[in-house]
Amino acid sequence: MTAAALPAQIGKYRVLRLLGSGGMGRVYLAEDPDIGRQVAIKRVTLGADPQARERFIREAQTMGRLNHPNIVTLLEYGVDGDTPFLVLEFLSGEDLSQWMLRPQRLRAQLDAMLGIAEALAAAHRMGVLHRDLKPENVRV
Repeated sequence: MTAAALPAQIGKYRVLRLLGSGGMGRVYLAEDPDIGRQVAIKRVTLGADPQARERFIREAQTMGRLNHPNIVTLLEYGVDGDTPFLVLEFLSGEDLSQWMLRPQRLRAQLDAMLGIAEALAAAHRMGVLHRDLKPENVRV
């Protein structure tokens, strides 16, 4: 994606850069102009599927119910033009797939896996099943 294709703004948020993209859309680093906080914005391409918007709204409602230190916090749900977006807590660091490329102490490995297990257990207690758990979706 070229700098020219980067949206200047999503909702009230000033877009700083692209963090990543996948089959469902893109994630941007942005700034909340009201309080100066950096956030991650997940903007989804709905395509022609008429049920995609409903699934996205359900995802936002599900994320909004989760409250755990090892689960990213949903700050806001919105629609920019015809494109819905989620505003998420920005987590610095690297994803688990990058982290695993370097040798890690056993204690660090155990701590990472315990954190993932605790997050999943918290989600399961709320009746939430994570359908896309993979190293790229885990921050270390």
